[in-house]
Amino acid sequence: MKPVMAEPGDVLVANVGRKIMTLVCDEEGVEVDRNLGLVRPAKNSWDVDFLAQQLMTDHNQAMLSGATVKRVDIRHLLVPILPLREQKAAGDIIRTFTRFAHHAKSAAEHTEKYLSAARNALATGSFTVTQGPLLSHSSKVQ
Repeated sequence: MKPVMAEPGDVLVANVGRKIMTLVCDEEGVEVDRNLGLVRPAKNSWDVDFLAQQLMTDHNQAMLSGATVKRVDIRHLLVPILPLREQKAAGDIIRTFTRFAHHAKSAAEHTEKYLSAARNALATGSFTVTQGPLLSHSSKVQ
């Protein structure tokens, strides 16, 4: 059987635990795992980010409640049909929030890494804190 290859703009749909997750493919030639659903929206009919987010809505998630399935049947997922202009406007908002979420997640991961390094350096005596801008005089750490 010939493998299915993704194209830019394809929406990959997966079950992760009991949750539907989607990813808009931005590369050509990526082999699609058989446990993934593939939505290849018609050009000039769908904003792919709008479509991907709609596939993950609560009413679609409810289709998995209590079910243990490896692959969601994407033919049963519900997506509102909006004019392309409205989809693109919603897609722009989604892309803005997605960028913000990516930056926030990255900042949180970096913060955790630095916090861990500081925690471990303090624990091993690699450095000590006598007074810093975030510490008041009554909470000095020596």
